[in-house]
Amino acid sequence: MILTACPNPSVDKFLSLSSIKSGQVNRSSGEAAFPGGKGVHVALAVNEIGVASHVTGFWGGPTGQWIKQMCSREGVESSGPAIEGWTRTCLTIRSEEELKDTEILEHGPTITEQELQDFWEAVDHQTQQSNLICVSGSWPDGSPDDVYQALSTYCDDPRFSVWIDASGERLKQAVDIHPYGIHVNTSEARSLLGREDTADTYARALLNYCEVAAVTDGANGLYLASGEDVYHAYCPVEKVISTVGCGDCLLAGLLVAQHRGQSLRDRAVLGTACGTANCLRPDLGMLYNSDVQDLTKKVTCNKI
Repeated sequence: MILTACPNPSVDKFLSLSSIKSGQVNRSSGEAAFPGGKGVHVALAVNEIGVASHVTGFWGGPTGQWIKQMCSREGVESSGPAIEGWTRTCLTIRSEEELKDTEILEHGPTITEQELQDFWEAVDHQTQQSNLICVSGSWPDGSPDDVYQALSTYCDDPRFSVWIDASGERLKQAVDIHPYGIHVNTSEARSLLGREDTADTYARALLNYCEVAAVTDGANGLYLASGEDVYHAYCPVEKVISTVGCGDCLLAGLLVAQHRGQSLRDRAVLGTACGTANCLRPDLGMLYNSDVQDLTKKVTCNKI
């Protein structure tokens, strides 16, 4: 089983809206809701590819319970504390015009010290069944600056592999515990390392903080580094429906390939196929295994 911790889950909602008229009533022409938050996306994608997954999070109000129910319906069980306040809703506007893929992200609830302790206890309990742990996404208000220190025991234990997907100040805090793997995009890598450089150079530099570094560069693909090796993998598609959640699905592919004991190159191929598969469907942050199987044959992967 692969364990994903999602500190800040969300209801991800699509709104079809061609334009917004300021100061007037605006009506969408369609809506669709999906279970979301980066860690939830990862867990659902892992499950869809064929590996058991579990997601631990903070679950607030009816929105939090709805996400848990939707995950369970797909075969992904969940754990973690029920909290005061409602889990956030994040909107993505679908349009062929200037609003295309415009995202509006709610701030989310505030957690207490006890709720944070309950969250880590839930993670600890699930590690009895999994040695592959992914902590993905933002943290709710109330989380301390050193929140990742709770994972240091697992990072120091060779039996466990801890992956971190974070950004900004949280990413700077996360690298201090030297996780097994780090997943970022080029913008996040640039902010962390404080310099303008190429994606493959970022990937090599991140190995100062981890054993495996995954840097995504949008349509240019994935740069996956470990030891002396860096692989560049990409898979162009003719029509992209939505890029929301592509990085999460890509990370799910990397986790599944590691779980299966695959080589670094094969991890890059599966990760890229999964990230690309997310582009092909209207479901936010979702993929279909049939698409992944097809795209795996089309990925170009070269050692740099």
